[in-house]
Amino acid sequence: MYLIDQHTKAIMEECKERARDAGLVFENETLEYIVTNRDLLDLSPKFMIPTLYDYWVNDVEVLQQYAKYKLYPSNPFETVINSRPAISFYNDNNPDWLNIMIFYHVLAHIDFFQNNIYFSHTWDDDFVGIALADKRLINMYRSKYGRWVDYVIEFARSIDNIVGFYSIIFNQYLEETHKDPPPKLDFFFNNFLPNVIKANELDRYKFLKHFNELLAKNKDNAEQIFFSELSSKYPEFEAIYNNYIKTKPKTTKFPDLLAFINEESPFLNKIENQWMKDIIVIIRNTALYFAPQLRTKIMNEGWASYWHDKLFRNDDRIRGHEIDYAKINAEVTSISRIGLNPYAIGMRLYQ
Repeated sequence: MYLIDQHTKAIMEECKERARDAGLVFENETLEYIVTNRDLLDLSPKFMIPTLYDYWVNDVEVLQQYAKYKLYPSNPFETVINSRPAISFYNDNNPDWLNIMIFYHVLAHIDFFQNNIYFSHTWDDDFVGIALADKRLINMYRSKYGRWVDYVIEFARSIDNIVGFYSIIFNQYLEETHKDPPPKLDFFFNNFLPNVIKANELDRYKFLKHFNELLAKNKDNAEQIFFSELSSKYPEFEAIYNNYIKTKPKTTKFPDLLAFINEESPFLNKIENQWMKDIIVIIRNTALYFAPQLRTKIMNEGWASYWHDKLFRNDDRIRGHEIDYAKINAEVTSISRIGLNPYAIGMRLYQ
């Protein structure tokens, strides 16, 4: 595996300019590597992250990939990972005209990664560097605890497909008006009115309307004004609310099962097992990193296919290779008779 030469890099830079002119938005820094099919087979179980932690299941998958390759040789064109800077890998025998098409495809992927809010939690970190630090930590634990490290990894990975990915997006982009109300207001409207004073629907609506009017006039002090006015009509409210707070059981919300186990497991909280919690955090964070890619596969590949077709067909460097391009593009974006082709389905959704 090695960086592309200056000639190929110049082609990539020109593709960047044309892609930006067409409307794609992405960071300027990228890294492109030339790889062999063997390199791709070795990296595929690690989702093309060279620095991802070692795990025996990955070794088994590599052997399986080798066996499949002997029976059904294939020649992957490219793969790109959402890192900082974005890293892409290319086959070692692509001609220039094919690289142009592939570069457009990759740049559209990068645009998708860097502008879709599903990936927003990955924008500020270099996962390749984080993965390297995680790998070193796991290797240190493996030298100390042996195969128990792999047992913990295997357990965590068995449930890492249900990490609380949407809670990250929900909390990051939820408008203020859709957040949970302050606890005091929540108690008043959902407990005190219906359960304590037995207010009917009309009275509850009047209270809510009055609070919204205060909120529109004085957003910062609306709650304080509302309860100040309320004290004369329901002087017992403060005492009831304070008693409710004292007797209310404390609950902690966990975004997913891995987070719950990591915090609440009596076994993991033993002093001698604290190291296991570090591994579970690594597995969970890795799963959160890959979660948006799993959830946007069709639209991601469709976006890249749409743009490589649009940009390359309008690129003067296609001349003389129209038939070759048409053949390859048809293989990539044709509707499959069996199974689903994310490239084909996604591209047609955009078209």
